[in-house]
Amino acid sequence: MSEFSTHLETLADHWVQLDAATGSGAGGRSASGSRPPAKLSVVSLVSEVAAAAREGAEELGRLVRRRPGPHPIENLWLIHGALLAWPDDDQWSWWSDAVVDWDSRVSAILAHSTERLYGAVCPNCGNLWARMTQDGWTSVRVPAIEVVWDGVGVHRIWCRHCYRLWERDDNLSELADRVLRTSATLETLAV
Repeated sequence: MSEFSTHLETLADHWVQLDAATGSGAGGRSASGSRPPAKLSVVSLVSEVAAAAREGAEELGRLVRRRPGPHPIENLWLIHGALLAWPDDDQWSWWSDAVVDWDSRVSAILAHSTERLYGAVCPNCGNLWARMTQDGWTSVRVPAIEVVWDGVGVHRIWCRHCYRLWERDDNLSELADRVLRTSATLETLAV
């Protein structure tokens, strides 16, 4: 099996999760306000893959007398089939590199989940809340502390207000020490 088809299978397996992360779902619509705003990186990647797959399927689909469909993964499989039927080294190389890149970017996005910690005060700036722009113009209040998880555990913790960052392999233990010291100080004050 080629690298193109191997990565395309993985991309197809993850596409449903990635598409759901955009807030559009399979039908392309969601009720307004029914879910949090999508990450720009996810929306950008979904749009990039969909546009390239559509254009490529329109161009290469003529070789196998098939029209592109509405689904990006189906269009990528159409491109794959057309390139197998009418080999072109330059096209094969370009599409293979693109699919490998998209697959690695999707895997990176899905490997990290993010949680906002309600009620957590930043030990650096002392803020509980931060302001964030939603939809390009609406300012919303969100918890200041955000935790990013990966397959191993906590990848990083950061404050959306002061932008202080604690990373697993860098200074995450410093954060734990500061939180313990802050908690001990609060307990001492309470006594």
